[in-house]
Amino acid sequence: MSIQRSLFVATLLVLAISALVGGVLTYFHAVKKVRTEMDAAISVGTHIVHNAVDDTEEVVNPRRRLRIVVANFDGDRHLVATLLTDKGVLLAKSTPLEPKSVPQWFLRLIGGNPIIVHPELPPSVANGGQIALQSSPLNEIAEAWSDTKLIAATLIVYCILLLAVAYWILFHALRSINHVCTALAGVSHGDYSARLSKQTPSELEPLRKGFNEMVERLAEMETTNRSLTKQLVNLQEEERTQIARDLHDEIGPFLFATGVDATMIRQFLATAAFDSARARADAIIDSVRHMQKHLLTILARLRPSALAGVGLEKAVRGLVDFWTARRPDIKFVVSISVAPLEHTADDVVFRVIQESLSNAIRHAHASMINITVVMTDDVARVEVADDGVGFASNDHVIGFGISGMHERVTSVGGTFEARNRSDGNGVIVSAKIPLATNAPGHH
Repeated sequence: MSIQRSLFVATLLVLAISALVGGVLTYFHAVKKVRTEMDAAISVGTHIVHNAVDDTEEVVNPRRRLRIVVANFDGDRHLVATLLTDKGVLLAKSTPLEPKSVPQWFLRLIGGNPIIVHPELPPSVANGGQIALQSSPLNEIAEAWSDTKLIAATLIVYCILLLAVAYWILFHALRSINHVCTALAGVSHGDYSARLSKQTPSELEPLRKGFNEMVERLAEMETTNRSLTKQLVNLQEEERTQIARDLHDEIGPFLFATGVDATMIRQFLATAAFDSARARADAIIDSVRHMQKHLLTILARLRPSALAGVGLEKAVRGLVDFWTARRPDIKFVVSISVAPLEHTADDVVFRVIQESLSNAIRHAHASMINITVVMTDDVARVEVADDGVGFASNDHVIGFGISGMHERVTSVGGTFEARNRSDGNGVIVSAKIPLATNAPGHH
């Protein structure tokens, strides 16, 4: 059941219970009121009869006197007076006030048994007959019926208005929630343009602000991700091009030379020129060693898990050798004084150095790059500093390389920083990587 329907049914149930309790209370009140009025009417009627016949003078015609007393009750709202003989024969009866129409079920419910009294008459009129006073609650019940109808009508109007107001308020409140649901559905499909308007209940204002802020951050993150994805694709293409160039320039010639040497060995063996064949075999061995060296360098760049075989320091120095061969104009200073690190920390340290070198060589126009790795208090401290042009400002736009290093370091519970040097000449990339086994990201 929906919230709107649940609240409607609950409100209706409360109103029904209230109406039932109110009806019971109204019933007892009406019964008590009718009984009280009837008792008061009987008391007043008895007093009237006593006053009408209470004299000490001899009454000439007692029956006529009693008829006059009965006639005095004509038009009374609550009493009917009758004059009876000693044998119960009706001699006279008053005509009560004509009551308003009352449903029979209500009359039976409220009326109860009538009250009948026989006022004591003085001896001067006692031989004229006996007066009986009987309560007639019809007019009082008609008045109670009128009050009940008014209360019922008021209650019905109140219930209708209350339900209408509750429905209207809940409808507008739920409409705001429906807007949130619609906006969330759009967000789930990648639409971050939806915003919630300010026309929301005050209770939902934190939700509105939080949703709008969330969507704005998601939109910014999407823009950033697109930019980073584009950079990643460019870097991948650049890396593939570089690897292809390395394979072509470094491995290709040696493969060609190896093929030529193998062909020559076949010819020398055919002519029994064993010395020449031996020289060609040695050349093939040198070519294979050279290709193995370059393949290890390429593998270190592609898959740092190769560190498990060569170690961090050797892998870093291999990386430096790779760049030295291509940029002999840059001086590299390497200082690594750490014991073998845990596998995850090894990979992170290597990646930070690899990306920092790539950035410095490609963008910084540096003439010297210092690489330092030390370990203190179970923390590996990495620093790569160059003397290049540095960032344009401290508020530089973070590229994919720097954000990638930051994510790698923070994923293992470390801290990362990339800033301009204090003298303004170059950039310092530094990271602190915890080596504890309970560091985040450790497996």
